[in-house]
Amino acid sequence: DPWAVLVDMGEPVRRSQASQRRAHQLEAQGYEHWLRTLYPATYAEPLASFQHGLWRWVWALERGVGAATEVDVWARGNAKSTNAETATVAVGARGVRKYALYISGTQEQADDHVATIASRMLDEEFAAVYPDMARRMLTKFGVSAGWRRNRLTTASGYVVDALGLDTAVRGLKFGDNRPDFMVFDDVDRHDDSPNTIDRKIAALTHAILPARALTCAVLVCQTAEQGYAVTDE
Repeated sequence: DPWAVLVDMGEPVRRSQASQRRAHQLEAQGYEHWLRTLYPATYAEPLASFQHGLWRWVWALERGVGAATEVDVWARGNAKSTNAETATVAVGARGVRKYALYISGTQEQADDHVATIASRMLDEEFAAVYPDMARRMLTKFGVSAGWRRNRLTTASGYVVDALGLDTAVRGLKFGDNRPDFMVFDDVDRHDDSPNTIDRKIAALTHAILPARALTCAVLVCQTAEQGYAVTDE
């Protein structure tokens, strides 16, 4: 029955429209309401003043518009990475950025952060509002375009890549897109040798930052106790 096919096709459209309306309503009420609604266990307590600063910057981002670099150096135990990871989810959900690069001192660290980002995208509350962010992008042959430890490619078109400064930096593009959102999370370690610091700075200045899109927004997060050699640079 061709009408049955149309009904089956229409139902996802109705769900999608309902999800979009819900997303717009949540976003219009600001980041605090958005966080408490979608991640109630993580954001049960009020944000600290310095956390508000990060989230005001995230919520002010606009599609296709550049932004000043946001630098946040917090003491250990203040959920620095949790907020950076959630911010990476938020900019994709709100459609203000297309391609995020999550950079850490080592590939293992970066992979772990991206794995956490994936779990946040798959969270039941979040997936109900942003279903395309919780699904893998498929090729025209029905094959996953990439959902693995170091890359998330969502059905919405949003991509998150993990990059460690201890690995060789290759072409930083997805199709024709360059990263338009970069997160530097704990690129410094207190025990980095001078050679390690020089190598990290070279990777940042000669390979990573030059590869960003013109409107790339950059978030730098560092634990206060870890040192600042690369972050200062």
